[in-house]
Amino acid sequence: MKIDLSYRSMNLFIITIILFGFIFACVKSDIQTSPQEPVKNRDIVRIMIAKDWLNRNLPPDIKSGSEWMPLWEYAFTEESKNSQTVEIPIAYLKEQLIVLPECKKKFLQTKEHKYLQNITRLIVETNAETGKTRGYFMSVVPSLNYLEKTKFKPFNNSYLDRDSKFDGCVIFRDLTGRLVNGWMYSDGKIILSMEPYVNSAPLTKPTEYCQTTYEITYTEWTYNNSANVDYSDISISESTSCWILYDYLNYDEFSGGGGNYDAVDNGITYDATSMELIKPAIDKIKQDCAGVELLNSLADYGVKFEYVVGQLNPMAFMPNSKRITWCLEIVTAPQVFHELFHAYQQKKGWTLPKNLNAEIEAYLALYKYSIKNGFDVPGAMNDWINAFKPYVTDPTQNNYQTMANFVKNLGYSHYIDDPALRSTPNVTSIFSCY
Repeated sequence: MKIDLSYRSMNLFIITIILFGFIFACVKSDIQTSPQEPVKNRDIVRIMIAKDWLNRNLPPDIKSGSEWMPLWEYAFTEESKNSQTVEIPIAYLKEQLIVLPECKKKFLQTKEHKYLQNITRLIVETNAETGKTRGYFMSVVPSLNYLEKTKFKPFNNSYLDRDSKFDGCVIFRDLTGRLVNGWMYSDGKIILSMEPYVNSAPLTKPTEYCQTTYEITYTEWTYNNSANVDYSDISISESTSCWILYDYLNYDEFSGGGGNYDAVDNGITYDATSMELIKPAIDKIKQDCAGVELLNSLADYGVKFEYVVGQLNPMAFMPNSKRITWCLEIVTAPQVFHELFHAYQQKKGWTLPKNLNAEIEAYLALYKYSIKNGFDVPGAMNDWINAFKPYVTDPTQNNYQTMANFVKNLGYSHYIDDPALRSTPNVTSIFSCY
C-alpha cells in the first residue's frame, strides 16, 4: 500500500506508503542491532545511496535534528522480487504514538508505559525494475494481545517482513508527516484498509473509527519505546486520529505492498502496486450508487488494473486485454471511474478506439460522478459545468455539440464524431439512481 510518500513536520513524524528505485551490487553483513531491532542484512552501498537520496528529498521544514533523527548505524536492508528497501530506526526527543483502544485502557489502568509502543522507521524503497525511489515513514502499532504474546517486544516486523502472527495496525505517513493510509492485521493477515478521516463532522458509522494518539516529549534522546527509555521525567499529551475502514481481502501473504501477486476483488484483478493505490479509489467508488451499479455491471467482465512504468497516458483502458494500465503518483476516484466506464461501454458493445462519442459519454460520466460526490476535475470547474450541464438539463443535439467541442480540446481532435452515435445510453443506465 501500500499507499501511496514522504516526510515533513515531524511533530507528526511516523510512517508511510510505497516507493521505488534501483538495483546495486550487494555487500551484505550482519550488524549489531539496537535493543529493539532484529538482526538484518546491511548493504552498505544501498544505505549510502538512501542517505544521499534523503538528504536531497526531505522537505526543508521538517524537524529532523530537533525532535527526531535517523540512526544510520542501525539501518538495515531487505529486498523482494519487485523492490529493495532501506529501513532506518529513529531516535526521538518528541514522538507521536498511535495507541489501539485496548492498549490505551491498560495504560490508563496501570500507568505502565510498556503499553504505549510503536515501531517507527524511515523507509527508502526503490523499485528493482524502474529505478524509481520514494521515501516515507512506517509505524507498526501492536495490539494488546500481540504485545503480551511477544512479552512487550513487538519488534520483529519490517516493511517487507511481517510476523506471521502480527496483530494491530501498520500506519503510513508521507515525508511531510501527513497520515496517508493504513492496514489492520489479525493473526498476520490484512483484514481492513484504513483511510484518514478528514471530515469535521462527528463519526456516526461503524466503518469510522478513532484511535488515541499520545505525544511524548523526552528529556534525552531515546529509541522509540525501547526497553532502555527512562520515563521518570517525560511529558505526555493526548489527541485523537480517526479513520474510515474498508473491507479488505484476507491474504496469506502480504509484503507491505511490495509483494509479487495478483489479487481479485469483486471480479476486478489488481497487481501489487494497484492494490495499494487503485483499490482505495475503488473503495470510494463503492460508496456511490452509480459507482456500485458500475462495479456490479463489471463483476464478471475480467477487468485488471496493472501498473506500467513510463507509459505516456497516465491511465488508459486497453480494449483487447481489458486491462487498465496506469503510472500515476496520486490516483483519484474520478480517474478510475472514467476508465471503468470505458470497460462498461465495451461490454455493452461500443467500439472504443478513435471514437469521440465514447469519450464524450465517458467524460460526461466523470462529470456527473465528480459533481455528485464533490471531487475536483482537471482544469477549471466552471469550464466543465458550461460544457456538460446544458446537456444534463436538456439533452439536445446543440448541447451535445457543446460537449463534443470541449472533449476535442482535451486532446481528442483526431477522434471521429459519428452523428448516429450522438447519445449517452450508458450514462442513462449507470446513473439511473441519481
